[in-house]
Amino acid sequence: MFDQFDEWLDSGLILPIGGREFWVEPPSALTVLRLHRRLAGENRSWTSTEERAEIERFLGATWGEMVAAGIPELKAIHAGRTAITHFADSAANALATWKFQPTTDRVPPVATPRRKPTVWMVDTTDPNVEDPPGTINEMDPGGGPYRPEYGDRLWYRPAKDAPAYQPAAKDDDLDIRWADILGAWDAVCIDFQMHPWNIDLSSGVLEQRPWQWLAVRLQVILGEPTSRARRTIEARKAVPGGNSV
Repeated sequence: MFDQFDEWLDSGLILPIGGREFWVEPPSALTVLRLHRRLAGENRSWTSTEERAEIERFLGATWGEMVAAGIPELKAIHAGRTAITHFADSAANALATWKFQPTTDRVPPVATPRRKPTVWMVDTTDPNVEDPPGTINEMDPGGGPYRPEYGDRLWYRPAKDAPAYQPAAKDDDLDIRWADILGAWDAVCIDFQMHPWNIDLSSGVLEQRPWQWLAVRLQVILGEPTSRARRTIEARKAVPGGNSV
């Protein structure tokens, strides 16, 4: 019941290694933003040297404590990967990383095969038999049995019933990725300034505040249909090829 409060109260991370517990301080908002900027770039792969440098920077003093305690480098790097996943993704995925559980690939949905039309005098002699819209193709409104010799149906439903004329389904759950947020950063900054919070993100506050402080407020901004950031992202996604990856 109180998971969110408990996370706010104790938002760090404890990593048990070699019989010891290492405390990872909650990273600053700017630290995680820089990490997302790196991960959202075109070149998302890291060399082992780059990964180690990012982990050292992310863990801060905790990395030094691990070195002083004689923790093997591979274990320290694995702990760093877990910490990055915890703060930049989710606690559940961090636990999977910690346990060396591979990410399950998403199985693409199986396309439903299009049914064949009911053929007049072959499949049926009942003129009231009805095929649903889209049985033959996207322009087919559906209707009575199909007559192959004439290339038409015995009777038709209204043309407006054809799938091709149906309005596109509206996706109210906008898929916003970090590339979208960073690409609309100017709008995000304006939203923070114009919101009753009146927060200037260029004032150094991102270095002073923990990541969770920014994440909660970003969620509010992006959830408001009239926010500049959300409208900017929606407008870009509405343009073919404008969707960030």
